[in-house]
Amino acid sequence: MIDISGLYLLHIRFERLRLVLWANLSVVAAYLLFEVAELLGVFTFNTDPDAEFGLFEAVYGLVGLALIIISITTIILWCMWLHRAAKNVIEANFSDFDYTPAWAVGWHFVPFANLFKPFEIMRKIWNASTGVSTILDSPAPIVSRWWITWLIAGIAGNISGRIALQAESADTLFLGTVLGAVSSIATFVAIPTALLMLQTITQGQSERFGQVAA
Repeated sequence: MIDISGLYLLHIRFERLRLVLWANLSVVAAYLLFEVAELLGVFTFNTDPDAEFGLFEAVYGLVGLALIIISITTIILWCMWLHRAAKNVIEANFSDFDYTPAWAVGWHFVPFANLFKPFEIMRKIWNASTGVSTILDSPAPIVSRWWITWLIAGIAGNISGRIALQAESADTLFLGTVLGAVSSIATFVAIPTALLMLQTITQGQSERFGQVAA
């Protein structure tokens, strides 16, 4: 049985998540500017942990810290939205949706499985919510585009961070910055795609499931 309050809650969670995603995109834009400046040689690569940092490096670090904080906030709000979206699909009695709300979120944190499970879950939610297809595993181009760019951003960013922590030469640090820029650019595609995807699912559930609830 559809709970109309659940549809309203999904909308509220989407609005909060949308604000954070736009903020995330803004911080990524600022961080990318610093990455480009670093690659262009605006300041010299330095792997000496005892070296003093100038104003440019200090601001660069603060932007990076802001990116970490807002990314964690994004993950929390994303999981809250996803949990409610999955629960709404279950309440709408889609037999092909074989995930609990908890596992719809939980699979994001299971190594290796998180490379494909979240995509499968979101594709099912997309098809159930939009009515594009009655087969929940049917292709969903926007979900595929979001997931590919999100994976690129995540993998490149993860490798970049590891290199930055362990770099012992300017060349290695340069490679890490290049991968960081790749991650930022991929994020510029992933976030707007995610926003459109989330908005469509939220509105789709409100329209389709709301009619059933009424």
